[in-house]
Amino acid sequence: MKILLRLIAAVFVLLGIGLVAIVISVAADDDNDLRVGVAILYVIIAAALWAAAVWLWRTAARRVNGTGAAPPPPPGAPPA
Repeated sequence: MKILLRLIAAVFVLLGIGLVAIVISVAADDDNDLRVGVAILYVIIAAALWAAAVWLWRTAARRVNGTGAAPPPPPGAPPA
């Protein structure tokens, strides 16, 4: 499950980069008509994808420990 979450997070990051690249490409081209509303929407969607990717990545890291609780103490340590 951890690998799947991290794979999906990586895909979200790549999609976000693609959306921002589209906005930059259209803005730099003189022949195309830049629709500001669409460009802003693409950037907002890219930011949401990146936020979701960060959340998924951190969720995958918490799943390593099981329930998301703090890691268990090392062997031989006094109980808390």
